[in-house]
Amino acid sequence: MNELLKKYGLICWVTNSFRKEDALISGAIVKPAGRSNHKVGHAIDFNLQLIATGEWFNTAKMRDKKGIDNVFLEELDQTPELRWGGKFTVQDEVHIDDGLNRDNPKLWDEIYMAVNA
Repeated sequence: MNELLKKYGLICWVTNSFRKEDALISGAIVKPAGRSNHKVGHAIDFNLQLIATGEWFNTAKMRDKKGIDNVFLEELDQTPELRWGGKFTVQDEVHIDDGLNRDNPKLWDEIYMAVNA
């Protein structure tokens, strides 16, 4: 992800990451999933900023599927390690995770139990 950010001249501002089960999420754009990767520290929510101009890319800007942010996010989504929430059935443009809940649900359960003990 860092190499792609450099390639496109972007800064990633993390707005949310690990969340405990009972965390209150103010201003959530998308209702948190029951088996969210946030709950095991395997997801972030973010905004982007173009270094050259300071242009800010939030949910609305990422949702328009135009611009350098979209080029970056499309390439990011093609990496085998990361998934972009803009491609989810319920789109979540400001979300990136590693798919642990889908790819290794047993490990997801183990981590969840450990962090919520």
